[in-house]
Parts: sequence; C-alpha cells; structure tokens
Amino acid sequence: MDTVYIFLQHYWWFIISLLGALLVFLLFVQGGQGMLYLIGRTDTERNLIVNTLGRKWELTFTTLVTFGGAFFASFPLFYSTSFGGAFYVWMLILLVFVIQAVAYEFRRKPSNFLGEKTYNWFLLINGVLGAFLLGTAVATLFTGAPFTVGLVTGLLHTFMGIPAILAGILTQLALYSINLKIMGKANQSINVDKYGLLISLRWVKEFALHNPIIMVILATAVVIGVLYWFFGTELGCGIRATGSNPAMSRAQGINTNFNIVLGLAVSNALVALSGALLSQYQGFADVGMGRGAIVIGLAAVIIGEAVFGRIFHNFALKMASVSIGAIIYYIVIQLVLTLGFDANLLKLLSASVVAVFLAVPYWKGKYFSKPVKKAKEDAKNA
Repeated sequence: MDTVYIFLQHYWWFIISLLGALLVFLLFVQGGQGMLYLIGRTDTERNLIVNTLGRKWELTFTTLVTFGGAFFASFPLFYSTSFGGAFYVWMLILLVFVIQAVAYEFRRKPSNFLGEKTYNWFLLINGVLGAFLLGTAVATLFTGAPFTVGLVTGLLHTFMGIPAILAGILTQLALYSINLKIMGKANQSINVDKYGLLISLRWVKEFALHNPIIMVILATAVVIGVLYWFFGTELGCGIRATGSNPAMSRAQGINTNFNIVLGLAVSNALVALSGALLSQYQGFADVGMGRGAIVIGLAAVIIGEAVFGRIFHNFALKMASVSIGAIIYYIVIQLVLTLGFDANLLKLLSASVVAVFLAVPYWKGKYFSKPVKKAKEDAKNA
C-alpha cells in the first residue's frame, strides 16, 4: 500500500510539473500581448502581432484549466487552501482570461461597438496581469493569500504616509491576531499521515524526490528562475530601479508608489511560502515561530553579499548567494553550539554573527583598501 501511495505521489507530481512547465512555456502569448504597443507602432503591425498570437491563445487557457483540474484531483487540500484564501486572485485570473477570449473573438468584427482599441487594451491587460496573477496564485497554493499582507504594508506606507518600518510593525502586530484566528489555537500540529505534505522531517533519511533537501533545492531553483524572469521584465526592472534610486525613477516617469506596494506584496508572498514549507517540514505551526526570522533573513543576505559579492555578477547567482548565505549562517551557529556555547545566549550569538558580517565591507574599505597618494592625484589634475 505504501509503495502504491508513493508511486501515485510521484506520478501526480510529474503530471503537474509537466503541465506547469507547458503552461509557463505557452505564456509567451501573454508576453506578446503585453508588448502589443511596444513593438507594434502602427495598426498594421499590431494586427500582425495579434494574428500571430491568436492561433495559440486557446492552448494556454486549456493548459491552465487542465493544470487546475490535475491539482484538484491529486492534492485537493492545496487546491482548496488556495481557492479559500486567494479567492479574489482566482476571480481576477478568470476575468483577465475572459476578456482575452472576448477580444480575440470580437476585435475585428464589423458590428464591434466598443472599438478595436478597446479590445487591444483587453489583450494588453491580459498580457500584463495574466502571468503575474498566475504566479501570485501559485504562491498561495500552500498558505492562502499572503500576497495581501505585503499589499497592506505597502498601502500603509504609500497611501497613508506611515514610515516604512512602522508600517511593517503595524502589519506584523495585526497579523498575530489573524494567525490565531486562522489556526484556532497558538500551536497546530501538521501530521504527515493526515495531510498530503510536500516535505517532512520524517523523510530526511530517504533518498527520494520527497526528501526535504532535494525538494528545497528544487523549490529554491524554481523560485529563483521565476524571480529572474520577472525582474527581467519591464515591470520587474521598474521595481529594481525604485529600490535603487526612487528619485531618479520618478524622474523617468515610473510610478514608485505602485512598485513599492508590488515589491512588498511579492516579498511577503515569498516569506509566506517559506513559512509554509518550514511548518510542513517540522510538523507543526506555531503563532510565534516567525520571531527572529528577520535576523536570519538579514544574515543570509549580508553573508551572501560579503562572501560572493565579487564572484557572482549575474542576478540569478546573486539570488542563489542568499540561499548559500543562509546555509553558512546555520553552519556557523551549529559549529559554535557544538563547541559548547551556552544555548541560552543563542540570540546574542545570532546578532553578533550578523554584526560581524555587516562590518566586513566597512572594514575592507577602511583598513584594507590601498590609499591613493595625493601626489599622483595632483599630477593627474595638473
């Protein structure tokens, strides 16, 4: 019985992975629609683009429906959790794909009372929002709609003018009550025998696809790949520019408030996905399990940047360095504890490790950089 159960798990994961990969590939239709006015300068050019994509849009929609049906048949808890917590996201997905179908059907009809430009905008909306909303929905398959958390934080900061740090604190304070309400109690067990979990501590010694180490590596690779693609788009580049230099971004006509809200929403979705995987791995969820996570996240970023900053120049590798930085952080912590460090001082140790790695770039610039001789500078200026 266990052999059949494991076989069915692997079989359905293969089917879902295959359908998901096919869906991602077919999203080039949405990519073409999103660039309808960027590439097509005239009505003739836009008509050529639409005619090229119009033969393939049905494949994307059919694959999406099949992907959802396969998820419902194989992992109904994931499916119901996503639809229960991200109901409005799925309704928006349905809406943008319905207007796509209507646009392709009635765009060039003689009796079209809305006008061709209206349906062109329908295709543009589907191209921009379709892929983004699908990514949002996939991120909520485990935890409902954490996307909303970042949205609230962003609106508190941009719409209400509350400072960014204080907006995050207020949202975190409100989430404590929401988490208690959702969980029903402060600590909730997640038994692998009762639920169809993606990873579990029980499988850590098994050499199989559901081994936590293998599964986390695969999940990390998928997330990095999706983020690499997203931040390479025009919208993603706008978010990166907003983070680097908001003033210059506003001067270039970028809506920085929108990008701040969107960036916070995406980051909180990733945080929620990480928390869901951790809860499944350890077999329980606790209302206070996120305390101190910001220190670990900061340590992962700083350590990855300090160790691999001059080695990794590709954006995807920079994101991978964050994961490697987290591994290095835990290796250092475990090494110190093995040497007999008092476990009661673990938080002090964590803060010290982060402080040291934060100071490394400063020490490099101040004490180890080669001084520029003033005589040479005067000669160059002369």
